[in-house]
Amino acid sequence: MLKNRIETNNLRTWIEIKEAAVKNNYDAWRKLIGSKTKLLGVVKSNAYGHGLVPFAQLLEKFGVDYLGVDSIVEAVRLREVGVKKPILVLGYTRPENFASASEQDIAITISTLESWRALLNLKLKKTLKVHLKVDTGMHRQGFLMGDFEVLLKELPAPTEREGEVKIEGIYSHLAAASMSELANSVAAQRQEFEKFLDKLEEAGIKRESLIKHLAASGGSMGYPETHYDMVRIGLGMYGYYPSPEWEKNFADKVKLEP
Repeated sequence: MLKNRIETNNLRTWIEIKEAAVKNNYDAWRKLIGSKTKLLGVVKSNAYGHGLVPFAQLLEKFGVDYLGVDSIVEAVRLREVGVKKPILVLGYTRPENFASASEQDIAITISTLESWRALLNLKLKKTLKVHLKVDTGMHRQGFLMGDFEVLLKELPAPTEREGEVKIEGIYSHLAAASMSELANSVAAQRQEFEKFLDKLEEAGIKRESLIKHLAASGGSMGYPETHYDMVRIGLGMYGYYPSPEWEKNFADKVKLEP
């Protein structure tokens, strides 16, 4: 059992995590995606209430490739306790925290022109890794194509790009990847994602040089073509299926344990 390090004797409530269950889920996803695809374990929002630090340490122990958090606060906390694995902040990062991210080797998401321009106006001591988030149909966060084309026109020269700002990845989020009746929407979003990749190629950034990620738990199960270079597993890492239909369809192939 993985317990909070605070003594539980005098507490009314606490959480105990079954380490074997987490390992089972981790192994199930590894088997599904294969050896060529990176696995990002999502530990955002205090690991969905399971405990940010101990859960992230557990995934690091198992060999996860990347950790995904919601905020720079969570990312810095993981660095403070010695987590070494790459970390991506999935949520918005205020410009005044860009320097901290670069100094602690934390990758951030850039999803607006405002953030992009603030980034280019900063002088950083170390390289800041960036993942561009694009909106392919979920309409929650990310560049629309018009703003993305503006961003590409404002790209620094390749030599400068490798200095202070490194575009490490590009990603989007599938809106309905856990319902077979909406499979067409997944195909449409993947097609839109490809258009963004084409635009990067035109701007001189080869898609092979980037970590491309589109699928979360639902897409990883149902749509292998959306795996690209990395998948983001949140709900599924904690032993839950993204929908009753997906549990019915994939429980034999991906055996999860809460």
